[in-house]
Amino acid sequence: MSLYVYRITVDKYPTDDGKPFDRQHPQLWMDIVHNHLEVGADDNPEWVPDHLEEWMYLWNDDPYASADEGPRIGKTVYDNDNRPMLKVPILRRRHWMSRLTAEGIVQGLRDWGCEVRLERCLLENWEEVR
Repeated sequence: MSLYVYRITVDKYPTDDGKPFDRQHPQLWMDIVHNHLEVGADDNPEWVPDHLEEWMYLWNDDPYASADEGPRIGKTVYDNDNRPMLKVPILRRRHWMSRLTAEGIVQGLRDWGCEVRLERCLLENWEEVR
């Protein structure tokens, strides 16, 4: 067990409105995926990572595929036909007992251009409360 609890804080999202990736309109993500596959990544916002395919579902036509089997850890974004397109990094909770897990989430957010802090606090004495 870790002697620390780790806290992740996102100070700034690089999106135009400053909102988290999972609060963006699905059309934005459809355009980004389309640009990446068809037009070229140069048409995407500069905060979209060059290695977007690591976050994309490339097997959309597989009827047996599950949205839970996708790439990376994040929230799945669906297209208009309710097929999974990609996952976007999110911060579902702020506190972690595992340093490696917290560092992985921080790295994913930083890859997408977020300003993120990872802090830790020493766990001193545990006391029984019940």
